Amino acid sequence: PSTFGEDEKGLLRLLGEQENWRLNAFVRKAGMPRKKVISRLGDFLFWNLAELVRIENEFRISSK
Repeated sequence: PSTFGEDEKGLLRLLGEQENWRLNAFVRKAGMPRKKVISRLGDFLFWNLAELVRIENEFRISSK
């Protein structure tokens, strides 16, 4: 989509609060349904707004 709703804006702000996030910690902090958060993160990865980074044998999410 060309515009973001308040949920997406909030998730992008939250994503930028830390250098990288574990998925479960991000979902808990977001306070939204897990499926919705994961779906939006997938969108952010697709739109090149977020990236997966490998840290000590696990992948974490960070903003670009």
